[in-house]
Amino acid sequence: MNWVEFFGSDYPLYFKNIGASWIVSEETSARILYGNCSQGKNMQTIKIQKLSIEKFAQYGFYANLLNPSGPSLGASPSEYFRDIIQQNLGPGVNTVSYSCFFSEDREWKIDTAEYHNYCTEACMPIDADCFMFVAPATAGGKFKANTMEAFYIAKGTMIIIKPGIWHYAVFPINAKSVSVFIGLPERVYETDAFTYRFKESEITRVEPWQENRGLPMS
Repeated sequence: MNWVEFFGSDYPLYFKNIGASWIVSEETSARILYGNCSQGKNMQTIKIQKLSIEKFAQYGFYANLLNPSGPSLGASPSEYFRDIIQQNLGPGVNTVSYSCFFSEDREWKIDTAEYHNYCTEACMPIDADCFMFVAPATAGGKFKANTMEAFYIAKGTMIIIKPGIWHYAVFPINAKSVSVFIGLPERVYETDAFTYRFKESEITRVEPWQENRGLPMS
């Protein structure tokens, strides 16, 4: 019996009926497991790393605002942890615009990246843990997929991403969605945002979190 073709969201799936059972083609099996990419099991993969000052320094800096440490003013019941983290808005910018971004759970596959030339970006998950991928700045907007890294971000951790650093939407961990606080110059999405859609050979899968448990926030 010939293969029966069903169409998924953006690619066909192939099944064959044998008696009372259906079998799945090898190509379809690979697409279900590894996403819509001709590389299948050979797709590039990265692991989620523990966030640390040393590892994240080339991409930016961070601070846990829900569990702050360092100098403070006052004491319980009213203690003020001052000047924890700073954000550079870029030349000639005097106003920061605060936004909220909602990111839903989805296949852990990275296929898009963006960067900002002049400003840093503040990013803080509010109600769930997540992971973020980043890659070093490049000349001429030429993305290098083999330089990507992924980091575990605990909720309440403010991340400041340096200008030029490739990044994109976070992925929630053990949650259906995550609400993310964003701080950027007003209308930067029109004035200083450069987006790149990956070539098929650059699409990267992030390994399941179960393989990386036990990575607490430092």
